[in-house]
Amino acid sequence: MDQYQKLYAFLVGKIDDALTILDAGDPLDLPRVRDILESALMEAEEQVIRD
Repeated sequence: MDQYQKLYAFLVGKIDDALTILDAGDPLDLPRVRDILESALMEAEEQVIRD
């Protein structure tokens, strides 16, 4: 599988995780959602830079 396809699948999975938490409706989970999205973005950027 092409690296960009892997990164796309990784990001979509993490976005889905974040949306699932948001759908639960607990405002105390917002920092967790932010952490998930931020770490996914950083990981994807690092992968692109490494390649």
